[in-house]
Amino acid sequence: MGTSTSSSGPGGGVSFDPPWLDDLSVQVGGGNGNNEEIDDANAQGDAPPGQPETLPPDMAPPRRFANARLSIGKFAREGGGRETFNKAVGHYSKKGMGGAGRVASRMRNSSKVAAQLANFLGVASTSADPNITQWVQDVSSQDLSPSEIIDEIVRHVAPSMGQRDEESSSDSMAQAMSEFLEKHQDRDLLHLEEPEIREITELFIANEAYNRLINDIGQIFERSILTPRDSVRLCQEMREYLTADISVQIQALWKENSNPTQLQLNKILTSAIENTFTVYEDGI
Repeated sequence: MGTSTSSSGPGGGVSFDPPWLDDLSVQVGGGNGNNEEIDDANAQGDAPPGQPETLPPDMAPPRRFANARLSIGKFAREGGGRETFNKAVGHYSKKGMGGAGRVASRMRNSSKVAAQLANFLGVASTSADPNITQWVQDVSSQDLSPSEIIDEIVRHVAPSMGQRDEESSSDSMAQAMSEFLEKHQDRDLLHLEEPEIREITELFIANEAYNRLINDIGQIFERSILTPRDSVRLCQEMREYLTADISVQIQALWKENSNPTQLQLNKILTSAIENTFTVYEDGI
């Protein structure tokens, strides 16, 4: 599960944040491949002819993802590895996205949806809202399978209107809950404890960060230099690194406020994303 890598990723000379992002946030209730990677970075990152070298501070620079793509290409060709992955994400954050703060800004819809999901699961578990309690009773009375309950939660918390980020959030939400149930098969998603809700939230944010990386710099994982099995294994390794690193940051900040409101949790998750990518930048 995950978003497609068919996109070539954003290039330079455009805003770090797409113009529709704020509107979307409101809506939410074999070979070595060296030459191929270098050519790919040039083709997708260079500024158009005549574009000035100096860009406004909110505009992405030319060849913004060149170093990140070279590093992720090395990660793929060497069969994985924590150090190479960290450098790839560090380059992605620092130059490709203009810094960890901009990564967090680009992912602000992810933070908002994750906070909505966590708040919903908490209210559903405590029966704190009559409307949600009624919704839970209606869903429970249908004798649905766990996967069908996940679908109902996704439709209720974050219905997609077709935007790529919305589809990514829906996908990440479903995957986070599915992964949680794989580890905790006896648990009921509509009656969870706070640590379990936090675990699902961490998985959601990690999936969203992974989707961003794959969409922006992960084109190599579609190419014939990797077997399908190796591509899946490497992508899973990336996801595990992200989950571990993001989990550390979320737990540290959530611990400071054990019962955050939805707005407070949104801020916690935004800070956790920024802190995570700051650590990656510090490693390059």
